[in-house]
Amino acid sequence: MKKDRLFESLNIAELMVRKKASRLTAEEEQALRDWAGLSEENTELYSEITQGKELGKEIDILNKYNAAEAFAKFQSKVAEQQEGQQPHDLPENQELKQTQNRPGLQNSNRFLIGIAASLFVFVIAGLGYYFYEKNSPAELTATTTASDQILPIGNEAVLTLANGKEIKLSNAKNGELAVEGDVKVHKTKDGELAYTVSANNNTLASNKIETPKGGIYQVSLPDGTKVWLNAASSLKYPVSFNGLNQRRVELTGEAYFEISKQQKPFIVSMKGEETEVLGTHFNINCYPDEAVIRTTLMEGSLKVSIPGTQYSKVLKPGYETVVGKSIKGIDLEKADLEAALAWKNGAFIFVDQDLETIMRTIGRWYNVEVEFADPEKRKVTFGGSMSRYSELKKVLKKLELTGLAKFKLEGRKLIVQ
Repeated sequence: MKKDRLFESLNIAELMVRKKASRLTAEEEQALRDWAGLSEENTELYSEITQGKELGKEIDILNKYNAAEAFAKFQSKVAEQQEGQQPHDLPENQELKQTQNRPGLQNSNRFLIGIAASLFVFVIAGLGYYFYEKNSPAELTATTTASDQILPIGNEAVLTLANGKEIKLSNAKNGELAVEGDVKVHKTKDGELAYTVSANNNTLASNKIETPKGGIYQVSLPDGTKVWLNAASSLKYPVSFNGLNQRRVELTGEAYFEISKQQKPFIVSMKGEETEVLGTHFNINCYPDEAVIRTTLMEGSLKVSIPGTQYSKVLKPGYETVVGKSIKGIDLEKADLEAALAWKNGAFIFVDQDLETIMRTIGRWYNVEVEFADPEKRKVTFGGSMSRYSELKKVLKKLELTGLAKFKLEGRKLIVQ
C-alpha cells in the first residue's frame, strides 16, 4: 500500500513537470488540480513547484543527464526499501516501460517521466523529499540525531580594528562599536557594519572583517560601497579613503560588491588577480582551495588584470573572467548570473558541477570536513538547486536520491562513499 502511494506521488511529480513544460492534456490538468485541492499542503506545494522560476532552468540542466536510467534507479531503490529488500540493478528501461501503459500517458512523454524522477534531487527535491518522507520509514545513510543537527551559522563575523582589537559582531550591540581617529564604526539596527567619516578625515588605518565557515555578513565601507561576504571569507580595507588616489581593498574567499560611484577607481586585490571599477555590481569567488578565480559582472563595467603581466580583460554585464594556474592569461565566458549570486540569495545552484567542487562548497557552509572514501565519486556531476538554509542531513538525502553517491556523517566529518 505504501509503495502504491509513493508511485502515485511519482505520477504527480511527473504531471507537475509536464505542466511547466505545457505538455498536459485537459484531463491531466484537471487531475492535477483535483489533487492540489485535496489539502492546503497540496495546494501550497502545487503553487511552489508549478509557478517557481527554477523549474524551467532545472529542466534545461537535467536534459544533459540520462533521465531514463535515473528514473529506473530511483524507482528500484524506493520500491526495494519499502519491501525491505536489498537494492539491485534493473534491466534497462524495465520500470520506464511499465509507466507507458498508464491511461492518458503518451509515448512521446517518456523522457519527461525521466526528468520528473531526476528532478527529485534538486527542483522537486523539495517535492521528492516531501513525498519520500511521508511514505517511507526507511532512513538514508545521511541521517543524524536531533542533537547532531548541522546548520549554517548565518550572520556572523569578526571585525579586527587597526589596534588589533577583535569584535565578534554577532555579540555586539547595535550602535557605536569603536572610534578610530575621526572615523566612527557602528552596527546598524539591521546588523550591518557601517562607517561614519568626517569630510576632512585622513586617518591612515585599516580594518579587517572575517566570516567563519557557515557565516555571512554585510558591510558598508567608508565610501558607501556595500559588500556581502560569503562563508570563510575576509576583506581588508582603509577606514577612510580620503587623501588616497584609489579605493583599494583586499579579498579572500567570496564577496558581492555594489560599488559607490566616484571618480576614484575601486580596486579589489586578491592573490593572482586585480579588479578595477568605478561604479558597478559584481561577484568575486577567490577561495584559496579553488583552482580558479571567477569574477562575474552584473551591472556596469570592470577591468580584470593579472599583476605583473600584460594580461587584462574588460568585462560587460552577463560575462565573467576565469583566472587560474592551468589557464594562460584570462578566459572570458558567458556567465550564469543566477548561479553566481545563488549564495547571496540563500540558495545552492549547481550547474553541471563535479561532486568534489560541490563538497567544498558544502564543507565551507556547514563547517564540516569532507573525505572521499571512493575517489571515483569526485568527478560525478550534478545539476540543480536547493535552499542553503536546510539542515545538512536534508541536503545529503536529496543528493543520495540520485543513486550516484552515499554519505556518512561522523560528527563534523562527512564521508562520501
